[in-house]
Amino acid sequence: MTPLRFLCCGWEVSPAKGGVSPHYGRYIDPEGAKFEVSMSSGETLLNGRRAWHKIPEFHIQITTYLGEF
Repeated sequence: MTPLRFLCCGWEVSPAKGGVSPHYGRYIDPEGAKFEVSMSSGETLLNGRRAWHKIPEFHIQITTYLGEF
C-alpha cells in the first residue's frame, strides 16, 4: 500500500505520482490466505502527519475472499 496522502478533506491511499497502483495493500498470510488492506481518515482539515494524533478516527478496511480457499 502506498503511504497515506492528504487529499481535499482527509487522508487516503492514493497512487504514487504518475502511477496507477491500487488503493490498497496486499498481504498473504503463512497459510496462503490473501487479504487487501486499505486505510483512510475521517473528514479532517489536519493535513500534516505530525497532527495524526489529533484526528479522531481512521478507518481500516481488510478484505478477504473466502471462496479462494
